[in-house]
Amino acid sequence: MDRRAFLMGAATFGLGAAAHAPAVGQSLSSSLIRIVVPYSASTPPDIVARIVATALSDGEGWNVIVENKPGAVGTIGAYEVLRQPSDGHTLLSITAPFAAIPGLVPDAKFKAETDFAPVVQVGTAYNVLVVNPSVPVHSAAELVAYLKKEPAKHTFSSGGFGTPAHLLGEMFKLETGMQATHVPYVQFSQAIADLISGINTYQFIAMMPVVQHINTGKLRALAVMAGKRVAALKDVPTIVEAGYPSLASEDWAGIVVKAAPARWWRRGVRSSSSTPAAGLPSGSTSSSCQSGASMCSCSPTITPTTPRAYPMCGSPAGSNHISERARRPTA
Repeated sequence: MDRRAFLMGAATFGLGAAAHAPAVGQSLSSSLIRIVVPYSASTPPDIVARIVATALSDGEGWNVIVENKPGAVGTIGAYEVLRQPSDGHTLLSITAPFAAIPGLVPDAKFKAETDFAPVVQVGTAYNVLVVNPSVPVHSAAELVAYLKKEPAKHTFSSGGFGTPAHLLGEMFKLETGMQATHVPYVQFSQAIADLISGINTYQFIAMMPVVQHINTGKLRALAVMAGKRVAALKDVPTIVEAGYPSLASEDWAGIVVKAAPARWWRRGVRSSSSTPAAGLPSGSTSSSCQSGASMCSCSPTITPTTPRAYPMCGSPAGSNHISERARRPTA
């Protein structure tokens, strides 16, 4: 990923630079910038936030820190950002399920589409359906048959309520008609450890943290939630090949801010990025995606006008597939 492209992509989202843009850039570079992660450490939004923070610190010389504020489907972190002054110094690192908050937390005291504004989409990634090797299945279809033999006996884990792993797990149940109990974890690393130890049966987990476990046989991959095979797990079929095309989904990672300062924040970033060295180091995000092994696509994509407009899944016209189906979770 080109360093300058990241910041220029964010900057060009809005209108042309205002007269005070240089002052904004100087303000950002001289003050503490916080990136709030509404999930626990080691989760995809946490990894993305730390990549961005390091890149801005190294490339721009800005003082950037990352703070984890997990809980309540990401709303605790969101509230933390909304409580701060509208000066653009507090950012929020989010992924696709942020758009599902209206369906998951109907009494949330904010509206994602009006209270937040997107700065930049950092990249996209896929989840993978994995099981403990002790589970006697080698495909998604075999897993469904296995689970149906003992209804409601088995469990699937996630990094928390409302995460991609949770939403995909619920969609899987709706699609197949089988039953399993969701086990959410506060600590993402513990979810992986318990899956490896066999405490839980399966999980739709983010690829980045588990490719090594798959390659070493600690976990068995049954399907990648993509429309086409990915290079990092080229021998693993896609969920489309497995016979469940409606489950094909793409997670995205992005940075948003409180709506009021969004436009001038982008202008400030642009005004301070006067050299090719500004912004994300070339290849920094790709290397974190396993050296660009197609586990995720890291690009300076300019985002839609609202967080809700982000594509949730690989469905036509980027329809909000997860958000709508998440309104009907089952036990």
